[in-house]
Amino acid sequence: MLVWALGSFALLLGASSLLSRYLSWNELRTDLVRLNDPVLKVVPFCDVRRWLSPVLFVNVGVLVVHIAVRWDMRGWTLHNLSFVMMLVLRCTCIWLCPLAIHADGRRVRDLLLDKFTPSYKNDLLFSGHVAHLFILGVIFAEFRWFFWTSSFATAAMLLAIRAHYAIDVFLAPFMGFCAVTLTRTLTSL
Repeated sequence: MLVWALGSFALLLGASSLLSRYLSWNELRTDLVRLNDPVLKVVPFCDVRRWLSPVLFVNVGVLVVHIAVRWDMRGWTLHNLSFVMMLVLRCTCIWLCPLAIHADGRRVRDLLLDKFTPSYKNDLLFSGHVAHLFILGVIFAEFRWFFWTSSFATAAMLLAIRAHYAIDVFLAPFMGFCAVTLTRTLTSL
């Protein structure tokens, strides 16, 4: 199982590298659409970007501690492969429905990803942060409440800073669940 875990991690790194190239291409598209989102008209703007990274880092910390303490290579492998599946689904959605960031939108600063990739603002449909946290809740049942609460809080923060449209954050948990289900079906994990 350790070989599967390491192989899935290598696949995850490779897919992330390809995602960076794909999103660079997406930023140059001229057919981006800006939505008139009725939910964003109701949700007041609040710049909560300083809280977003700590929420995400706490979740990653819980995941790393769980993997280290329980040595859950099956869960780690399922996580990595589900994340790759989520990237495939996300790229497909971005290609089929190219959205431009809301007129008042603020770009999310991801302290980890910004070290390795350029800055993107039009990678909207669907939220990868929300989907990833939902995936963690599906896979690691003992922390489900924690990951799903974090997913909901992240969705609320992304709406408050206008980094995503409502459809982006509403669709993300469903796409995360689809990614895990497809991965389990294809790999029998």
